Amino acid sequence: MFTDIKELSKDKMFLLLNIKDFNDKGFENVFQNLSKKQKLDFEKFELSQEAKNYRCQRNVKCKGIDFRNLPEHFDNHILNDLVLCYRDNLIWLSVSELFTHEQLRQVFDKDIELQYKEEESRKAAMTEEEKAKEAAIWKKIREDSEPKFYGNMGEPETPEEFKRKYGYDPRGAEYNKEE
Repeated sequence: MFTDIKELSKDKMFLLLNIKDFNDKGFENVFQNLSKKQKLDFEKFELSQEAKNYRCQRNVKCKGIDFRNLPEHFDNHILNDLVLCYRDNLIWLSVSELFTHEQLRQVFDKDIELQYKEEESRKAAMTEEEKAKEAAIWKKIREDSEPKFYGNMGEPETPEEFKRKYGYDPRGAEYNKEE
């Protein structure tokens, strides 16, 4: 992740900072693969005011979570904090490998539960006009007899490509004859 670039971006610096703070083994593996310049840049960044400010903001999301000693089952308070960490990509990338599959499942399930609650709150806070506008949009989508086609990523674009990939021409039998 870090070896293919010459200079570390801010995001990479923040990610390294998180890995160092939360994942000792992961940091050792990453740090040993950095170039001398990258190591010096990171050490300088780690002492900066920007890094201190970031740590303060990050620690608000991760309050009281000891990533080095995670319980097998989380209580609701810890799960809520873990979901905040999960939603912050720079934090999650640095700690996700520390979780078991069961622990990850708990975090993902809690995130889905919170998304439903947030959506319900959003809908409850809508005015009647906003509700009517959203209902009209969904009605139009459901009643659209010709749904929009946004393409087939990775699929053939021409009948010839289709024939090469699947072995027959989609236009019919008269095109499937060998030439």
